[in-house]
Amino acid sequence: MQKWTREEMAEASGLSRNTICNLESGDLIPRGKTLEKLCQAMKEVGLEFTDGGVRRIRMDVALIEGEDSVDIFLDLLLSKAKSKGGEIIGIFPTQKVMMKSLGIENGNFERLKKILVHADMKVLLREADAPQFLLDKFQYKIAHESCNCAMSYFVFDNSFAMVFHGNRVQYKYAVFNNTETAIGNRIYFSGAWIAASFRQASRPVQHKKEERARA
Repeated sequence: MQKWTREEMAEASGLSRNTICNLESGDLIPRGKTLEKLCQAMKEVGLEFTDGGVRRIRMDVALIEGEDSVDIFLDLLLSKAKSKGGEIIGIFPTQKVMMKSLGIENGNFERLKKILVHADMKVLLREADAPQFLLDKFQYKIAHESCNCAMSYFVFDNSFAMVFHGNRVQYKYAVFNNTETAIGNRIYFSGAWIAASFRQASRPVQHKKEERARA
């Protein structure tokens, strides 16, 4: 159902490629920790085992709202970054929306810095003005005009999170824990990121320091 190669199955489960080969050939019967790792790998991509076989888990949707919605969402991002690492991506219509969505509208970067210790972040913006800050492991590009930046969203791990801003004082986040949705939006983002490649992306802070030192 996932169309994984042996290498991909090994990486997802934390088992060796040889173990996957032996399981496929029937030379090894999964027991104990091996079985747990296989089941967990399937669960994390939205599959579950039933008496009748295997099926997709129904999409889990969580709505985060209220006065502390941004803090709750950032705690979720940090938790996922710590456990999974990888890359967090996002698309936003304006810099202000992006900064408010990440809780840094007032220049408070501490929460974002903690997230960036464990994961990289790439952001596409519709506006022509670049963000007025540089952070290591954070990159932005100005999206090509063909990119749909009207909707704000994040993709992280196997989750897709829509950001509802409008004129609200506090933002709302609808988090869809669904692998296929996350993968589809990652594919779209990758194409949009390549299309925006003629724009200059931000560089890590240390690069700026190196330039000043050489000057």
